[in-house]
Amino acid sequence: MLPVVDGSNLTHRLFTGEHNLLPGIFGQKEPQNEEVVLSSSIDVVIVPALALDKTGNRLGYGGGFYDRFLAHSNAIFISPVFSEQIVESLSPAEHDIAMDFIVSELGIIDISKV
Repeated sequence: MLPVVDGSNLTHRLFTGEHNLLPGIFGQKEPQNEEVVLSSSIDVVIVPALALDKTGNRLGYGGGFYDRFLAHSNAIFISPVFSEQIVESLSPAEHDIAMDFIVSELGIIDISKV
């Protein structure tokens, strides 16, 4: 399944092959089929980030798409980044959702153990 920007929300649709991908609102490729995947059936979400701090706070790309989606998910949240993107601290907004794991070329940070 892959994320799809739907208005101001982030939904997920079944990936059925590259032939079914078309540019989305921000130019990223998205599945164009109608088969929406329920958020309750998603176990792990890979979340993009510009920066993260060591407690899992995330600086996203703006718009709040992922934060709105993650607020209603019981999945495990993982952000893959380069080590240069991990900073000492960020000041999260009230609506920001923290990550469970940070993965970089230096290893994995399990936020529950920090």
